[in-house]
Amino acid sequence: MGSLAELAPAIRRKDQTLAQFGFTRAELDDFVTLVAGRGLDRIVPFGQALTFAGVWDGLDLLHEFTRIITIAA
Repeated sequence: MGSLAELAPAIRRKDQTLAQFGFTRAELDDFVTLVAGRGLDRIVPFGQALTFAGVWDGLDLLHEFTRIITIAA
């Protein structure tokens, strides 16, 4: 495989994390634009695929696990 663009057709909605090494931020930005929301929630360096973050699988966990109570007066 010669470029990230060659990988784009293989990306599906169920794909969550792409571990990468050696690509520039600009190359990764172009790749994300190319896959156009078909898949991937995050791209991380090798060795960090299981590192926990506040945004996981495309969801802001603080928002997802916070209950909002409204009171109508």
